[in-house]
Amino acid sequence: MQYAQKIQEKLRVEQSQNCSGVIFNEQRIPWLKETHYLVEDYDLDGDAPKQFIRVYRYIRDGSVRKNKPKTWIPYIAKTGAKWYPHESVIEYLINRIGQVLGIEMNEVRLYRINDQIRFLSQYFLEQNETLIHGAEICGDYLEDQAFAEEIANDKTTARELFTFEFIEEAILDVFPTHGQDLLRKLVYILTFDAIVGNNDRHFLQLGSDTILVKTRSAPTNCSGL
Repeated sequence: MQYAQKIQEKLRVEQSQNCSGVIFNEQRIPWLKETHYLVEDYDLDGDAPKQFIRVYRYIRDGSVRKNKPKTWIPYIAKTGAKWYPHESVIEYLINRIGQVLGIEMNEVRLYRINDQIRFLSQYFLEQNETLIHGAEICGDYLEDQAFAEEIANDKTTARELFTFEFIEEAILDVFPTHGQDLLRKLVYILTFDAIVGNNDRHFLQLGSDTILVKTRSAPTNCSGL
């Protein structure tokens, strides 16, 4: 991913379908100063309103320099689309549970930014990496990306056709060298979903990072909210 220019001073103020109520300890959620983040112009997938930002935070090793915004930490900042503000808080809580359980979770933060509570998920792809979604893996296996995407976007059809056994076959076929490791991590994700009660995991939330000549699974970074 190439560094983009700052496009605006603040994150957008987003609209939510519903208000979930008051958070009594909201003051414990830290503010992120306007001088400590910048917004960049990138198209992002997904239903929830989100923007790509870089955040300045002091790092002891000096890798993040306040006078060099391109060194700031990249995040995807999400705002609750259906139930604000608790949607973002719950997503943060679910990720923290995963971290406590020792699951490889993405690094997340919860901030108040521009008078709204935002869930921040660190952007984890390096410059030589691409993210292959679960639906794309199925499309490669079926040799028909359009058909696989059509199935993935229909919950009923996806449940009928994209069974665990089918996904297992697809992963082992598309990634013959690293398939077993990816399957093991997939089981971790599904077990974690069962523990936290997440029943909305779909094929655009599962993925593998292809890194030149090696492959690793993407960290668990979306609760399905």
